Amino acid sequence: MPFGRRIEHLRAIADWKLFAKSGWVSMKRVSSAKAVKDAIRLYGAVEYYCEFHDEDGYRDDSFQFWYTRKDHA
Repeated sequence: MPFGRRIEHLRAIADWKLFAKSGWVSMKRVSSAKAVKDAIRLYGAVEYYCEFHDEDGYRDDSFQFWYTRKDHA
């Protein structure tokens, strides 16, 4: 995707995150996919966005999870 289009999407996500609820989700001893599925079920998320911190030599065992619920979407 061209850089200009990425900026457009990142701005839309930043605007959405302002009114979305947020929480931290642990992914200790589970895959990130399972942790996301569990968080969706736990919070009743209709829309969601996650940010992971993963780099060479370090992987965080939790991630931030923004979401909107059906009753607030």
